[in-house]
Amino acid sequence: LHSCMWSTATGLVEPIAAVLAVVVLAPYITEMTLDYSLLYVGGVMVTVSVRELLPEAWALEPRPALAGMATGACVMVVSLYVFGS
Repeated sequence: LHSCMWSTATGLVEPIAAVLAVVVLAPYITEMTLDYSLLYVGGVMVTVSVRELLPEAWALEPRPALAGMATGACVMVVSLYVFGS
């Protein structure tokens, strides 16, 4: 129960900080800065996936790791096609 409360409390910090950041940074946020910020965050997520998560999964079970990577790539391609990017 104690760990559940701590995890909930730390999870609530993120939306509060996001609202505070939007209020403070709203005059400075342009479409270009938002695009570059999202590009950076996406790059970090891909890097973490490739350098940390994929080797761990590959070491445990190569076939499901490959299937998960291929499925994720297909979902991204289909979503880009469907939602038009």
